[in-house]
Amino acid sequence: MKIVLRNEICDKLENIVKNLKITKHCIGCEGLDLNNKDPHHHPSIEITQKCNHNCIFCYSKLVGVKSGIYGIDPNNPNTKGHTGITISQYGEPLTYPNKVKKAIEFTKNNNLRCDLQTNGVYLNENLLKEFKELGLDIIMISLSASTPETHKIIANSDTYEKILNNIKLSSKYFHTIVRSVYIPEFNENELIEMAKYLNDNTEVKEIMIHQLVVYNKNIGELENKGNINKVGKIKDLLLLVDEMKKNAPNINITIKGCLLVRQAVAYAIDREGISKNLFNGIPQPTGHLLLPEFKNGPKNAKPYSYNPEKARQLLAEAGYKDTDGDGILDKDGKPLKLALVTGDRQMERDTAVYIQKNLKDLGIDVEIASLESKARKERAKKGDFDICRCHPWVAPPVRYLKWRCTDDGYDNYGCKFGVNDRVKELINIIYTGNDEEIKNAWNELWNIEYDFCPATGVYVRPRAFVFKDNVEGFRFDADVGYIDLSNVVIK
Repeated sequence: MKIVLRNEICDKLENIVKNLKITKHCIGCEGLDLNNKDPHHHPSIEITQKCNHNCIFCYSKLVGVKSGIYGIDPNNPNTKGHTGITISQYGEPLTYPNKVKKAIEFTKNNNLRCDLQTNGVYLNENLLKEFKELGLDIIMISLSASTPETHKIIANSDTYEKILNNIKLSSKYFHTIVRSVYIPEFNENELIEMAKYLNDNTEVKEIMIHQLVVYNKNIGELENKGNINKVGKIKDLLLLVDEMKKNAPNINITIKGCLLVRQAVAYAIDREGISKNLFNGIPQPTGHLLLPEFKNGPKNAKPYSYNPEKARQLLAEAGYKDTDGDGILDKDGKPLKLALVTGDRQMERDTAVYIQKNLKDLGIDVEIASLESKARKERAKKGDFDICRCHPWVAPPVRYLKWRCTDDGYDNYGCKFGVNDRVKELINIIYTGNDEEIKNAWNELWNIEYDFCPATGVYVRPRAFVFKDNVEGFRFDADVGYIDLSNVVIK
């Protein structure tokens, strides 16, 4: 007997996802290729972190990013595999227009698409004409409101009318994308009104809607504006996009295109079931990379937990569906099939089979390769896997950084965790900064790792030590995987 749980909203959301089109800015992004085991964002040129706005959701003011070129070597640019460069993801680049012009020249000299990201305030017609002559391809302008009042609340600036006029100007010269951040129960209606206005009064080609990202340093301000408990609700985001489409039929309204399968797999694993059904409940289930109790652990990061419905939503958002009714999801005619490489110990094999069943329930076909130690390490080192048992984070995590976080390659133990250049900068801060800088750097590093999701925890095995009642002073060290015997007394 087959039971299908289905309702009207499921059909509606499926149709919305099916009709989503990738924004031109995301074309060529490695994250759209689900066969790419190690995707990266477009390279970027960062001009400055200075900005004439002070947006309540801005991530740039929470981190420190140096000016420069990220993702390729400016002295020996290897552009193979890249299609574009973004100027820039932090700060307002048009604070220094001449530097932007040089960045455009660099990009076009390397035969890449050039996308400028700006809040639009400093644009003018002469500058737009110069950019056109230099070969700029796309302008992305940030706007998340339809009234000056709401814009001022968001950006802390009276620049609404200027931005709106410059969007009109930009759309006459360039493929213009408006980037908007959705704040639940705050600006939904304004985004719909904004879409209608842009559709009727400009030549804007696309509106790209971003989910709100909440950080520790901006949570207080955001709580007073919208409902942060609804952040990350895919259903609400898709319904908003659908309503905006109805009011702006001439504009491609979409969401940011990115790789979602890793996160879907992380949500699909039933960690408690593995512990209970395979190992008598002895291992402690966890979706953390490292238990938060340890010093410098991920205290503010939300662990991945068993949530098959969210996993299904993420896979649908990534464009996967079962088109031929064989029970396996597919996209562009290719089934979603993953190779899981594990060791040959009974514990490893049993865990792999359980995960295989979890993923099969979602429509993901998993082929297990259970290998003896040497063969498993050789395959792991080549990166010849989709899922692999990886060396766990160990405490104290500072010891782990220079071993497994300085690059994004592979070794005998599986994948490494240097997922972007920012991780390397944070490692340097952790080793050289003051206490406050180190604390902030750890928080940011954990946010990056959990968002990118190169790996996820499944369970941790408890340590047990049995001794007679005449032994006192024994303890497990709080920071390292050692046993501390320094205070032991035998009476």
